[in-house]
Amino acid sequence: ENLGLQISAAVGIAAGIILGRASKGPHLKTVTNGNSKWMSKEEKALANAIIERGHAYFFKNWPPPGIRDAEKRQLLKSAAQGLNEIAMALEPNRLALLQAPVCPRIPHILVTHEDQRSDPFYWLRDDSREDSRVLAHLIAENDYCAAAMADTKPLQHRLYLEMRARIKEEDVGVPERRGGFFYYHRTIQGQQYKIHCRRRLPEGLESQVPDVSDRLDESLEEQIMLDENERKQASRKDFYE
Repeated sequence: ENLGLQISAAVGIAAGIILGRASKGPHLKTVTNGNSKWMSKEEKALANAIIERGHAYFFKNWPPPGIRDAEKRQLLKSAAQGLNEIAMALEPNRLALLQAPVCPRIPHILVTHEDQRSDPFYWLRDDSREDSRVLAHLIAENDYCAAAMADTKPLQHRLYLEMRARIKEEDVGVPERRGGFFYYHRTIQGQQYKIHCRRRLPEGLESQVPDVSDRLDESLEEQIMLDENERKQASRKDFYE
């Protein structure tokens, strides 16, 4: 019975969130006494869900924006925590309802040096990447994975942002002296691939024996030999190597 109540509540909350996202701003603004002004997109969706669920009294007589806003935000945060707890309680049941794709077993015999072995999954080999059966099965596997991992999407996004924050995107490699130039590569913010460049040796250095103390002169003109980002964009491929 308790699980039934949780399911009922979760269904109602989910429906409320869907309806809430479609609700017009003026309605939310009126019910919250103008407090939707300071709400984030997520907070507005939560507030709409509460209203559509029939709990508009939650916001009754709220002070106007600018008065005790921190307490209002904390109240919404507590409501969101309640939704998370319900979702966590239902997670095992949600996963149990998912149907994992079953890979068909198609008889196939491989013969090597008169030795025979059975490989019922040999049909999955598709060097052309065009077999509709293989592609359909891979899509089904990906869809199942996405559904099973759906509750971790916020965590995935946080991890992605954390990893990006730990990567120095704008960087310059160690210059290598060859002939009359220093060759090096660099990366820039927001781009995934390297830019290969060179600069002439400073005046007088070309006649000297290479030394670890040699330094690149950044005031000299930079020549871009290869921009992998432009090559990738021109190729219209998802990846470049």
